[in-house]
Amino acid sequence: MARAGIIRGLMPRLTQAEFANSFTHLDPVFITGESGDEIKSYCRKVGLEQHDLFLKPLWRVDPVRIFKRKRTHQSWVGVSGLLEACRDLDVLETYELYHLFSGQAADVAEKLGTPLVCEVWTSFSTHPAYFIPPYSLVAKKVLRTTSLFVARSKRAASALEELGVPKRKIKMIYHGVNLKRFYPAKRRSDGKVRILFVGDLEPFKGIKLLLDTWPKLYKDFPNTQLWLVGSGSLLPQARKTRGVKAFGYVGHTQMPGIYRESDIFVSPSINRYIGPFLWWEEFFSYTLMEAQASGLAIVATRSGGIPEEVGPDNLLVEQGNREGLYKALVKMIENKQQRLEIGRANRTRAEKLFDLQNQTGKLERVLISFLKLD
Repeated sequence: MARAGIIRGLMPRLTQAEFANSFTHLDPVFITGESGDEIKSYCRKVGLEQHDLFLKPLWRVDPVRIFKRKRTHQSWVGVSGLLEACRDLDVLETYELYHLFSGQAADVAEKLGTPLVCEVWTSFSTHPAYFIPPYSLVAKKVLRTTSLFVARSKRAASALEELGVPKRKIKMIYHGVNLKRFYPAKRRSDGKVRILFVGDLEPFKGIKLLLDTWPKLYKDFPNTQLWLVGSGSLLPQARKTRGVKAFGYVGHTQMPGIYRESDIFVSPSINRYIGPFLWWEEFFSYTLMEAQASGLAIVATRSGGIPEEVGPDNLLVEQGNREGLYKALVKMIENKQQRLEIGRANRTRAEKLFDLQNQTGKLERVLISFLKLD
């Protein structure tokens, strides 16, 4: 059986470990950079081979850490020992063109003569990382080296074409979530309607808009609760707001239970611009897949890939529209039957489009056929 290296060099997620473990026609090796105990424990439990490598500065300074006071996916760090970890593998799979560990993967693929596959979630071809060094230099290297691009949305596929990638080298395959962990709850009887947000508690995620909208919503519907999961600059404000339960960071193994205790999922993302240039939009969200798998009705904004991801049954509002967000949430709160019907439709949609095992199977068949790994 051919061996596939799934490279998630910086800040890996448990969902990505589950993705690696869902391979059945290729033998997966999960390659990470200083993963947490949650991921290490999972890999041991399921018997997933993992190479957990040390992170190292690629240059003398990491300006991202200086300005943000923390390490992010944009940090100027790489993984040590990647070449040795990949030496006996038949294919390497990384994600995003501009991640610095993707550039390392491209170097390793060239040295070993191993085909490189790159997942792309970025949904617009004018992303600043494609033009600003060192990320732009990495992106050019990955574009040159990659044998097959896996677009995780239709928008991502279009963006790759705009970057000059031949259509024959692009396959659009949605990612997925573990439907055995994320599933709908039995109906609750506590009389509360819980609205859930999961993600960074930052203005670009629409959290300021949501917190500004919430007091009126809570006054009009005192049986509602707003649950916020995640950390960020607005966490202190959230914790001072009546009717809001701000959890802070929650481990991924605890998340399915939180979804099942909720009724409505809200994603009020707002595109970020620097001057006239688009800096960020919602690409294609793990949390929206998880919410659909959990049978929640969704209220979201029309940002990036959200309309494609949630389909026609959920309520979408314009970005930054406080009144529109309020009215959409009221509609979901007041119409329990409609909320339940949308939730059931979302679960069906997740089973059809976002079943992790099925989606990984599609990817494996493409890899085996396109790269002739059999």
